[in-house]
Amino acid sequence: MVKGNIHINTKKRKVVTQITLEKDMIVPDKMPDIEKSITEKGMIYIENVRTMNKKADINGHMKVEILYEPVCQVETEIPFSESVNIEDIEDGDNIRISYTIENLKVSVINSRKISIKAIVTFNIEPECVKDIEVATGCEQGENIECICKNIRFLQYVTRKKDVFRIKDEVEISKSKPNIGQIIWKNVELRNSQTRLMDNRINLMGEVNVFVIYRPDDENSPIQWIDSVLPYSGDIEVEGINETMIPDISVELSDVTVEIRPDYDGEQRVFGVDAVLDIDARIYMENEMDIIDDVYAPGRVIVPEIQNVCGENLIVKNNSQCRFSDRIDISDSDYVSDIMQICNVNGKVCIDSITNEEDGIEIQGVVETVIMYVSQSDETPFGSVRNMTPFNFRIDVNGMTNVWDYNCSINQSLMQLNYNMSGNGQIDIKGVIAFDVTVCKRNDEKFITGIEDRPMDNDKYKSLPGMVMYYVKDGERLWDIAKKYNTTMASIMEVNEMQQDDIKAGDSVMIVKQVK
Repeated sequence: MVKGNIHINTKKRKVVTQITLEKDMIVPDKMPDIEKSITEKGMIYIENVRTMNKKADINGHMKVEILYEPVCQVETEIPFSESVNIEDIEDGDNIRISYTIENLKVSVINSRKISIKAIVTFNIEPECVKDIEVATGCEQGENIECICKNIRFLQYVTRKKDVFRIKDEVEISKSKPNIGQIIWKNVELRNSQTRLMDNRINLMGEVNVFVIYRPDDENSPIQWIDSVLPYSGDIEVEGINETMIPDISVELSDVTVEIRPDYDGEQRVFGVDAVLDIDARIYMENEMDIIDDVYAPGRVIVPEIQNVCGENLIVKNNSQCRFSDRIDISDSDYVSDIMQICNVNGKVCIDSITNEEDGIEIQGVVETVIMYVSQSDETPFGSVRNMTPFNFRIDVNGMTNVWDYNCSINQSLMQLNYNMSGNGQIDIKGVIAFDVTVCKRNDEKFITGIEDRPMDNDKYKSLPGMVMYYVKDGERLWDIAKKYNTTMASIMEVNEMQQDDIKAGDSVMIVKQVK
């Protein structure tokens, strides 16, 4: 047998699980009493994932940062360990995990104690990379009949996990006092884009940096800056090119903001060091001829079959979804308080991805936190949290049996704009970018080898020497030749056929081959 190699990444059934994280936190002795919470944020850090005995064990922690009055920050960590049953997982499988922090709530129990509660949703998708040697033909002179078929499949090229570091600086304006102490920072990724090039992945986007700081002059009020830092660069990945198909996630994993001196030695610069986690899977469309069936006249050929679940690319789509919302705060305590909006940050949370006839429906929310400057000297900052729902459809022509399709989505917030009107309303507008890959799952039976043994002589002698056969509906000349232990060439010669163009109802003469 002549063989060829197929290199595929088999995606297994996705599992969704939720955990609840809770903790009561004591405010450190060196910190002032807490009056009320202004805003909070959380981030999940997955430390290790282990697969064993049809389970995935996930260990990590959630880091929670809280800004509270009188404008101070505290932080804590909540560890977690979760074991998830996954029926078709195998030891050594790669695990792709994404998460969403839902309903992060901070409650003040008393002036020294805070209650933290959050629901975290994990999407867990096992993957298995396989190399399969499949039969693509037979060597000449082996007296074996084989028929081939052409298959198209998504070939796995490589996976690259790497980090990309962003190092930049933000210098405060001349009108602001020198920096004394950082109170609160929020750094988020915007307009993240990736592009394949020869032997590298090009990255570009923006980092939005918001910092509240206390000046070195104790008589100066608390200050803030809101700045956007563009970034671009490359990750080296040998063997890829721009014609291949990327599936790349980019996540902001760690951020450091520190105070630095300017050229005159004054503390007027924020140094920003951000780390992006890059997880790239690269594919290419491939096709090859493989043996569909095989036999040999006068012998018993038993093919060795391996069932493999592969994928065909259906759609590679980069789309944008616009969203907008109007937040009415005219009846709340906020409207009399807000003097100026200083920052709006947001994150995209996908609630559901549904395969439908001729398309995919994506539903979710954009969670925004609006930080504002208050008119009160005692409570100079406040926040408003809002959820803006969105619904987006991606057309996939010809999509019928929805269970046969697998969808991979990487989303990012491209734009987020705001405007406050005089009647206590805040308008939020933005754009979500979706990088969507839709594949159709195909279960293929590959012939990986054959067992060849002689046919029983008595059985062979019992076959008729000559048969007049009437072709049934759907039969090929191949099927008839295999059934009567002869060859297509022999049937065509006996019946003076120029080509294999039989149809139902035709009669063909079959003569037994001499063994």
